[in-house]
Amino acid sequence: MSEFYIKGKGYEILPNVFVENCTKIYPKNTLRGKMQWIAFYWASIYVNSIANYDKSIELLKKISCSNSELYYPASFGLINTQKGIELDVKGFAETISKSSVWFPRNGWAFDNELKCGVIGSNNKKCKYYNFSVEVQFRQTNKQGIDAVTNDNWSIFLNKNLDKFYQIKEWLDGRVRRLQAEITITGVPTLIYDYNNINVIPCPPVTPGKEDCINPVTVKSGCVS
Repeated sequence: MSEFYIKGKGYEILPNVFVENCTKIYPKNTLRGKMQWIAFYWASIYVNSIANYDKSIELLKKISCSNSELYYPASFGLINTQKGIELDVKGFAETISKSSVWFPRNGWAFDNELKCGVIGSNNKKCKYYNFSVEVQFRQTNKQGIDAVTNDNWSIFLNKNLDKFYQIKEWLDGRVRRLQAEITITGVPTLIYDYNNINVIPCPPVTPGKEDCINPVTVKSGCVS
């Protein structure tokens, strides 16, 4: 695997899923350990679907329910069935040639309290746990364009901590588009930021491109 995918001081906890050194990994049979492994499995489903889609879908079915939901910033924004998530994974596998996920050690936030409330769009109350984690996606699409995007996942789990009811992703899709402008201008408008100490929502602007970014839309002001 190239340096693009392994950059940072960490190790592979699963194939193509990297954890920063000194991250506290809790035992798998503990509350926080079960939370962590749902996150690792979720990352694995996408990045390893490229090589083995069927295995990724098998894992997805293991950690989700028929009505599990995925929210993320997009034109449609909500997928509210396991089958719909399967199709999203398939779309990823068909458009991306290489990918990895990085988990920084300071990106975890656990809520140990079992709660009761409405999760998702079905308006039904259930008992659930919640935690969040920051991640960094690194990928190359089938056209050879690289992207390094930071994300935050908020994950709602059943009371047994073995399946997710809902995952909310806070990724800003504009980052990929602005980085992909390298194919037009020769330089990405937002840099490939490998900051592994503090994963920030948006990468810094490439020096000399500052005037391209006001305002930030789906493309910069330097691309007609």
